[in-house]
Amino acid sequence: MSNFLNATDIIAGVVYILVLILGIYICKKIRFIEGIYFFSILVIFQICSYFLPFYTSKLVDYYLLNREKIPGGMSFGELAASYLIMVKVLKTIPFLILVSGLYRSWKVGIKNNSYK
Repeated sequence: MSNFLNATDIIAGVVYILVLILGIYICKKIRFIEGIYFFSILVIFQICSYFLPFYTSKLVDYYLLNREKIPGGMSFGELAASYLIMVKVLKTIPFLILVSGLYRSWKVGIKNNSYK
């Protein structure tokens, strides 16, 4: 059962990256720059999510062995929480870019329709 779930996760990840690349292609075709940024950043995050666990495990091991070297005098739990908050904020940035681009194109569309 575990092998099936791992295979499903891998297949879903690859399909997700392909859908994001398709989004980049479509946005490039219709010249929607904010959409290209949105999909490109999400592709980078998805690719990084495959390598991040290796880095995180090494970082956790280092800080568990050297508790006095944790930045800012934080506890290990505070460090983990701040790391998770940072990741969530970074994942919010592409959505803000997309929303601003959609708002801008919607605003231009309304102005163009009012002159007809």
